[in-house]
Amino acid sequence: MKSKQGGFISVGAMVAIGLVIALGLWVVSINNTVVRQEAGIVGANKSRQAVLSNLSQKVQEAIGVQDMNVENIRKTVNEQIKLRSGAEGMKATVLFLRENNIPASQELAMKIVNLIDQGRDKFTHEEKLMTDRKTAACMYRRTFPNKQVIAIMGSAELEIGCGDGPDKYAPLMNERTATSFETGKDQGLYDMSKKPAQ
Repeated sequence: MKSKQGGFISVGAMVAIGLVIALGLWVVSINNTVVRQEAGIVGANKSRQAVLSNLSQKVQEAIGVQDMNVENIRKTVNEQIKLRSGAEGMKATVLFLRENNIPASQELAMKIVNLIDQGRDKFTHEEKLMTDRKTAACMYRRTFPNKQVIAIMGSAELEIGCGDGPDKYAPLMNERTATSFETGKDQGLYDMSKKPAQ
């Protein structure tokens, strides 16, 4: 009789050990997924930074400016990326050329605007990838039981805006757009409060 009880306890202990191991592997899997997601977000952020840096370099080469004007180019390119080019972009580009004592020509200004437009398309693609990665990570972090496991383990280290929290990887946005989102009122060209002329 004792041998049967000893065998029964051994099987129960083995099942308990197996469950603890399975639970441990599951927790490690959740942690590893969070680590992979955060590495992807950091990589996407570096990629969008590289797009802006490469674009600044292309504009610098097109203009043939000296190193002292490089920071002004970066500022101009970053602002142009945030805005749509159009007439305002052309004006800003010509103004930039004049401010930096670069002979402004329509041809050079168009070349710069075209470079920036191409760069904006690449940057928009990188921004979408970043947003998709962050969305997937936030969904994973906020579902049950992942949320509880991640909180216990302290796995999630990046502030990526989950649940309207802080976001250190937010998309670039010009001030007018940011104001529109904050106030809920469009700062666009057409004033909705004006009545059309009859």
